[in-house]
Amino acid sequence: MWTKSPCPFTLTHPKHHTFVGRPKKKRKRAVDEAPSQGKNLSRKFLTVTCTKCKNKCHNSRTCKGQGGIKEVSRGTKNLGNGKGPANGN
Repeated sequence: MWTKSPCPFTLTHPKHHTFVGRPKKKRKRAVDEAPSQGKNLSRKFLTVTCTKCKNKCHNSRTCKGQGGIKEVSRGTKNLGNGKGPANGN
């Protein structure tokens, strides 16, 4: 067995406290399953391709028409309200 310690006071364990909020989900993994590598994927070595002009190194939000296919604006047709010079009113 353990021998008595010469420490003048007794040590107590830290108090247990519960965390606020929903507990984290951690499932039990199989024996042959590898541990998780992280939640987010890295974009470190990917080149961004624009969907408008199909050029590399920028995306469609920052595209200034650097060649390639130009996007046609797809606005709604102006049907009018039946009044005006086209209808003779």
